[in-house]
Amino acid sequence: MASLTPTPLGTVFRRIVNGLLVAVVAIYPLLVYLGLTHFAPRTVALLLLALLALRGALFIGASKANWRQLLPLGVAGLACTVTAAALQSERALLFLPVAVNAIMLATFGATLWRKPSMVARFAALKEPHMTPRVIAYCDRVTLVWCGFFVFNGTVAALTVFSGSREYWTLYNGLISYVLMGLLFGIEYLVRQRVRRRDTASSP
Repeated sequence: MASLTPTPLGTVFRRIVNGLLVAVVAIYPLLVYLGLTHFAPRTVALLLLALLALRGALFIGASKANWRQLLPLGVAGLACTVTAAALQSERALLFLPVAVNAIMLATFGATLWRKPSMVARFAALKEPHMTPRVIAYCDRVTLVWCGFFVFNGTVAALTVFSGSREYWTLYNGLISYVLMGLLFGIEYLVRQRVRRRDTASSP
């Protein structure tokens, strides 16, 4: 009978902290809204900088692939928070969702030229043997996601310049996630239908 190797305490702590930081990133709009309600932009920015530093420390020794995924978002977060702290700028903090959408647009768009496309890469994790028809479908869906990031980033920018923290928080902290979830769910269901049709038509 194989013995179970206990997970080192440091690894457990690292995972817990990393999970908490991921949750913090997910609720970033709500945290910014609450922070700006009670504190100056510089104070909120410095607190977020501390979280970014902790997040970066957890990635010390991570693979190059993980760093390539983390670095653009980390740079965007650093630019927004440093600008907010230096200029006492509330708008700089609110601009991060716009920057994130721009990064996602660039990331997804680049894979339309450097195949496989992003959606094809995700799909390959569950369906490693995809037919050319399914791969072409994934390419089209990647283009749809690029359109979504353009739309989402544009609306996020409008909420920044609207002058309303409430509108900004509602859209970037709730509505955008709902829209993203709907698009993901619909795409997944359609992809399964395309795959079944493709399988049925195969000799």
